[in-house]
Formats: sequence, structure tokens, C-alpha cells
Amino acid sequence: MRKILACLGAGFGSMLLVGGLRVVASSELRPPRLPNRRPPRWGLPAVGAAWMLASYSSYQARAPHRLTTPLLTGLAVPGATAIIFEAVRRRCAAKNPTVPPHTVIVLGCALKNNQPSELLARRLHRAVAVCDERTERIICAGGLGSEAVTDATRSEADAMVEWLAAVAGDVVKRGDIELIPEDQSTNTSENIDYACELMRGIHGALSAGTVIVTSDFHVPRVAKLVRERGLESWCVIGAYTPLRYWATSMLREFLAQFILWAPRGNTRILRISRVQQSVSQ
Repeated sequence: MRKILACLGAGFGSMLLVGGLRVVASSELRPPRLPNRRPPRWGLPAVGAAWMLASYSSYQARAPHRLTTPLLTGLAVPGATAIIFEAVRRRCAAKNPTVPPHTVIVLGCALKNNQPSELLARRLHRAVAVCDERTERIICAGGLGSEAVTDATRSEADAMVEWLAAVAGDVVKRGDIELIPEDQSTNTSENIDYACELMRGIHGALSAGTVIVTSDFHVPRVAKLVRERGLESWCVIGAYTPLRYWATSMLREFLAQFILWAPRGNTRILRISRVQQSVSQ
């Protein structure tokens, strides 16, 4: 058992180390923001190396097991959770809509050079694949948020609508699917709330089938927010995210899960989001 705990702890440390080195090597990637600030680029690999060393040292230590086993367990818990998170992520990427996609809501993320980034483009491709002859509208949700790149001069929603109009297949181009920008939201909670406001102004929209499309790593948190709003009939699906984004997007969301399921977790995440917004402005 101790060996398994040590392997789980070292595995989580290696995830931080490899992901952190990926951030250091790429000028386009940034470490995930902690509650008050974004750590330096060397922070992730340093923590990862220390985590691995602590796991190995605790396993090899000659101290009584009653002292080292609790430490090993604490170091191993995030590693076990990461395995579960990865399994859930892949399941979310393979999930198909369980309701008729009358309304498809695409959640925004950062732009790159005022155009959808790779992650956002994957969400848009997934949204187009979801649409069928029953689809009446696609709501593109995302303003000029705190996570947008510094040179972004327009909202994520406007960039998404433009992308869909220019790049999407015949499903969207046929003309009977309305593209609706929601350009006021700056975080996931606002994405959902403002999209609901738009749908309340459309007769029958809230009572028909609604599908939310985001990245696979983001699905569990979005699904929880949807349930909290009494929208259990809505379906949340994810676009596949390449493993190279573990260093930023998925690791950030993985850490956010620990906050989300704590008491008043969503309030804490919103407070972090507001810190991000004030810093970016």
C-alpha cells in the first residue's frame, strides 16, 4: 500500500513538473492563477520536483510508518484524484447530447490575435457537430474577459460568431440557425446566467432542449453550475483537449475542483475571477 501511495504522489509531482516545464518552454502558456496572483514560471516545476522528492523520501524514510504513512497519503490524494479527473475528462469528450439541440450554447475562452484560440476553435467545431435539423440557435457566450490575451480588442462572442459564419459547415450556413452573441460575461457563471437571460426573451427557448458546449476538462464544473440553477434538463458536453494543455487549462481546472466542492466553493471561484479581472484592468 505504501508503494502505491508513493507512486501516486510521485505521479502527481511529475505532472506538475512536466506541465511546468511546458509552460517555461512556451511563451504562449501561463501558469494557472492562484487566488491572489499568478505564480512565476518556475513555480510549477519547482513544486513538482519538491512533491516527487517528498513522496520518495517519505517512502524511503526509516521513521515509523505511523508518522510517514499519513504524509504519503496526503501526497497521494491529488495523484489519485488526477487519475479520476482524467477518466472523467475523456468520458466527457465522448459524450453525445441527451436532449434535442434546439439551443446550443458555446462557452468562450481566450482569443489569440483576436481570433479563436485552438481550445475555443475545438469547442466551436464540437458545437457545429452537435447541430442538426432541430437546431434553432447558437449562443456564443463570452465577453472581453479577464482571461483574454492582452491584445484582444473584441469580445470572445463576436470572434465566435464571425468564425461560425465563415468557417462552419452547411449546418450553420444554411441560414435557419440564428447566431446570437452574448458579449457581457466574464466568467463561467455569467456565461450561463446571461445566456439564460437571452433565452427568456425567446418564446419557448428555455423549455426546449439546450446543449452547452465547452472543453472536456470544464464539463464537471459547468454541469454543477447548471444543476445549482435548477436546469437539470440541460446537457453539457465537452470538446476534446490535447494533452499538451494539461500545463495550463486542465491543471487549472483540476485545482479549481478542490475549491468548487469546498463549502461556498463557487463563491470562492467568483472571488478569484474578480481578482483576475481587476488585475487585468
